[in-house]
This record gives sequence, C-alpha cells and structure tokens, in this order.
Amino acid sequence: MSEDTAGHEDWHRRYLEAATELEELYSMQSEMSVEIQSLRLELQRYKANRLLTLIKNASRPIVKMLPPRSRRRWLAGRLFHLVVRQPRPDVLMRQVYLGWLEDRRPSAEELELQRKQSASWTDAPLISVCMPVYNPAPDALRQAISAVRAQSYERWELCICDDASTRGGVAEVLKELAGADARIKVTFSPANGGISSATNAALEMAVGEYVAFMDDDDLIEPHTLYLYAQHLQLDPAADVLYCDEDMLMPSGQRRYPFFKPSWSPETLLGMNYITHLVVARRSLVEAVGGLRSERDGAQDHDLLLRLAELTDAFVHVPEVLYSWRQSPRSTAMTSDAKPWAYQAGRQSVQDALDRRGIAGWVEHGSFPGAFRVRYELPDPPPHVEIVIPTRDRADLLGPCLESISSVTDYPDYSVTVLDNDSVEEETKRLFDRSGVRVVPAPGPFNYARIMNDGFRAAEAEFVLTLNNDTRITDPHWLRSLVELAAQPGVGVVGCRLVFPDGRLQHEGIALACGVPAANLAFESPGLRVLGGAMRSTRDVSAVTGACSMIRRSAWEAIGGYDEEFAVAYNDVDFCVRLRRLGWRIVFTPYVSVEHAESASRGDLHPTSDVSLFLRRWGPALLAGDPYFPSQLTIEWFGLALDREGKGFQGKELAEISLRHAQVHGDARAAGPSAPAPGTAPASTGGQPA
Repeated sequence: MSEDTAGHEDWHRRYLEAATELEELYSMQSEMSVEIQSLRLELQRYKANRLLTLIKNASRPIVKMLPPRSRRRWLAGRLFHLVVRQPRPDVLMRQVYLGWLEDRRPSAEELELQRKQSASWTDAPLISVCMPVYNPAPDALRQAISAVRAQSYERWELCICDDASTRGGVAEVLKELAGADARIKVTFSPANGGISSATNAALEMAVGEYVAFMDDDDLIEPHTLYLYAQHLQLDPAADVLYCDEDMLMPSGQRRYPFFKPSWSPETLLGMNYITHLVVARRSLVEAVGGLRSERDGAQDHDLLLRLAELTDAFVHVPEVLYSWRQSPRSTAMTSDAKPWAYQAGRQSVQDALDRRGIAGWVEHGSFPGAFRVRYELPDPPPHVEIVIPTRDRADLLGPCLESISSVTDYPDYSVTVLDNDSVEEETKRLFDRSGVRVVPAPGPFNYARIMNDGFRAAEAEFVLTLNNDTRITDPHWLRSLVELAAQPGVGVVGCRLVFPDGRLQHEGIALACGVPAANLAFESPGLRVLGGAMRSTRDVSAVTGACSMIRRSAWEAIGGYDEEFAVAYNDVDFCVRLRRLGWRIVFTPYVSVEHAESASRGDLHPTSDVSLFLRRWGPALLAGDPYFPSQLTIEWFGLALDREGKGFQGKELAEISLRHAQVHGDARAAGPSAPAPGTAPASTGGQPA
C-alpha cells in the first residue's frame, strides 16, 4: 500500500469518526430541543391555569413570612416536597408508558404460539416489507432488519434498495444479513435517486400480496406482522392497514406514543396521521403508480391520499407496534429537520383536491406537518340562518348579537332568536332594537324542541345553532364553517369553543374516557394525540350544539332532534343518528367561538337524559369511538394512559343500563336502533342556553 493511499484511508477514517460524533451531538441537541419545548408548553399551561393563579395570589402573605434564603423558607420547602412530591405529568407519563408497553408485550411462549397458529392458516398472505436505505447508522440498520427477522409471523420477505449510500459499514451489513436469510433481497442503486425512487426499486422485487413500508433505522414489535395478518384473516377485504406508534429517542428510550383514530378521510387531508407502519395491497400500490419522486419528503402522505381515491377499506390496528427513530435527519426529532417536506406535503394535498375535482386551495396548518384545506364557496354563497334560543338574559344575548353583526364578514346570513317565554322588558326592548327575527318557542324548557321549532321556521339549507352566551371574535368564522358544511356527505360542522378567559372548552366530542360522552378540551403531557390529530380539521363522532352548522337535508333525514332529550345529550344523539345514515360530522380547530357555557341555564345533566342516552346507545358505547383512542382516560392534568381500566366506567354504565332496559322493557330506550360497531356516538354536548 502506498503512503498516499494509507494517508487517504486514515483521513477518510477520521472523517467518518468526526461525522459520527457530529451526528451524535446533533442528536443530543435535538433531544434537548424536544425537552425544552415540552417544558415551555408545561409552563404555559401552568401560567394559564386560573386555580394556580388564585393560589399564587393567596400565597403572597405566606411568601412574605418566608423570605428568600431564610431557614424558615428552606424548612417549609423540604416539608412541601415530602408531602406532595410527585413528578411532572409528562415525566409520570413516560414511566407509566414504559410499564404499559411491558404489560402488552407478548412473552416468548406467546410468540411461539403465534408462529404455530399462523403457520396453520390456509390463506396466510405473503407480506413484502419494502425498505429504502440511505446512510443510516450501521447499528441502527442492523436493528431494523433484525426486527423484521424476529417476527412471529414468518410469511414475509424483506426487499431492500440501497440508494447509493456513502456511509461506511452500510453495504457490509446489508450483504451480511442478506446472506444469512434467504427472505432478504437486496439491490444497490448505482446513483442516489431519493427515497421514492429507492422504495419503488424495492417494490419491483416484491411478490407478496401486501407490501409494508419501513424506514431503514426504525423498529417494529416482534408480533407486528402477526397482528396485521390476523386482521386480514378476519377481514380479507382490507386494503390498507396501519398501527399506533411512538418515538425511539437517541438514548434508546421509547416516548411520545401516538394513538391514532380509525379511518378518517378528513383528518388525512389535514395531516398524515397514518404514517407508520403502512401495509397495503400491492395491486393497489401498483395501480396508483407507486411513490412519486416529485413529492419526496411527503411521499407516504401522497401515496395514502392516492390510495384513498381507490378504496376506503383502511383498517387501524390499535397497538403501538412501530418505533420511529429520532435523528437529526428525521422529522421525528425536530420540525426543522426537513422544512421542504412540509411544502411537499402541502402540494400533495393540493394534488388530491385537483384529482378529485374539488375547488379549493391548501394552507399550512396550526403546526408543522398540518394543512388546512380551504374550499371554494358555491357561487353565490349559500344563505345561512343563525338560530339562537333564549329566555330573557338580555345581558348575554345582547353582546352575542352585537358580536355577530359587528364582526361577521360573511355576505348572506340572517339571525333568528327562538324566544322561550321571555318576560323581561329589557329583553323585549333588545328584540325591537336589534331588528332580528323572533320566533316564539313557548312551553317548558326543552332544548331539542326549541331547536326543532327553529329549523321548521328557517328556510336556509344551512342552519347554525348558537347559544346565547357565545361571542364572535373572528370575522371569517361563518365562511370557514360554510365551506366545510357544503362538502358532500357532511351533515354537521363544529368548532373550537373557549371560555372567556381563553381556556379550551370544546374540541369535538368523543365516546371515551369513562363517561357517556366527553368534551375534548384537554392537555396531553407526554402524548402526541392532541399535538397532532386533535389540532387538525378532522372527523369526529359528535360536536356540541352550542355552535354547530347543520345541513337542513341532514336534519330532515332523521326528523330533527329527539325531543325526549330535553336538556342534555340531544346534540350528541343527533350526531350519532346522522352517522348511522352515513353522514359525516366534522370538527375544525380553525374557528374559535367564545362560550361562557351554560351561563343562562347552569350545568345541567338530568338523570333522565343520561339514562336514556346510555340505554339507547349502549351497544355503541361498548364498541368505542372510532375517532378517539380507547387507550386513554382523563386525569386531573388532562388525557393520560388508561393503565388501570378507568375508561371502562362508561362501558359498565352502558351494560347496567342495557340490562335494566331488557328487564323492564323501557320503551324510551328503543328510539333509533343502535349503530353498527365502530359507528359509535360521542360525548357530552355543549349545554343549552
């Protein structure tokens, strides 16, 4: 070996060592950035908490008694930590999550049983795992391939295309492992063509009925493909399957689980909530032309949108089976890693609108990787009738009407007040002064009946139900709701409600969390459920009637609100019945309305309404909410993992109510028949005005 060659190799070795060390430093920096962002969110949440503000104000005299650096203050601090010592919610979530994972991981005996069971299946599909490879850390690549080889389901092949990697050790790992297992196929591209090109090259080697898409440094659980194949045994018509996932930190810890909804086409337009691990019917992937290089960075989102135009047979496997490795080159670690990927994602959604013949445009959404679809309004824009129920309370209704007239920029709307026996002179003067139409709705308070009276009096195709204790602050609110409500198949559109002090109140309604129906307005420390899908326009089971836009034809299709629900759950029952007929319920976070919540009637949940809801929708409650993770429950700090089975409280209530109805033959429980499994209701709607 010449001196020049030896010197060059030594320089190259030192260069690779420096590059590896630099990548490790970037990983540490990015991990610290994630921690800092989490702490900032925690601090903002505490600052916005009214209870903590009151405590802080009340504690000022105590602080004066305990001056800084005094022994009294030190002793008081020690005593406080001894009494109430508890980790931050996000730290607690990490600890709980790791234990939860361990509880759900199959034992070696169970994995062996899965091998034997799946070997006996007569129609066990071959799953081709496609893995594009470009410069991963050799150890991470080895771990990813080993995770596939460790599968308890053995009808797989691994198709790898190395996209001209320049990192030392990559080719050696590929050749070594391909030689150790005949199910591993490897091809080497002569030049770097990008992730879509490499994935398509891997696809060309695939012969399985289904293909899976896996990154070159990620991990899957050993029973992943078994669970996918098991679902295919139960539902052979399934075309696309996906699971829940978490993040694999550089430290090796697994954090930030992402629990996903079932098939949700509106959510997929707003973000790629499906991500990993996608298993799709190979014939469909080939029918759409594989992956497109012009959408590199968002190639998986683009593929899913095109597949959704051929099939709606998407199946969610509700288990955390995929770990997305965080690294400086990945958007898993930081949104700054691939800023161009978000532009590719926006264009992918725009492409979908264009292919589907939908007039509209796409804007970047509320967080990196989220997109807001803006639909063109019909020409001319449809008339909207806003119906507001009230009984007196001019102090609430007056500001509500004033905010609508002074803020709204929508060109064609009218306001109708549904008067439930108002008697105060101030209210009557407000009616005369405002110039709005007033429709009498006499009789004992019954929100469902009052709203039905409003629909019968209205003439518009789009009717907006609005409580009298709301206030409008966004000029574009009505347009934003109309553009969604006018889309085919949409029956109801709801929006975000906030308290006057800015705290969240409503972000959709879910059949979850141990109650008949739960308003979604919770933080989720340590989870990615609210950091993603909950902040996008999405499909939901129900929305509150405090502010909802309803298509008249949808209202007519089910005969309006059920007047058996006089106070509570009428809005939820309405949405559930619509969904059973195939109508969609959509929530948008891009419209916020201030709502005092039940300022005029109080926080009322009559036992009769609760009981009727449970009896009527018991089977649906037991089936769970397709748009909300069954793994979660509500703790004092927000949403958390339901490791102790708290989420089954609502199911137990449903079972008790069902038994009661069967024994006593309760006619009120008959109502509409229960929905099919997975077409379930949601949670407590907004209180009536």
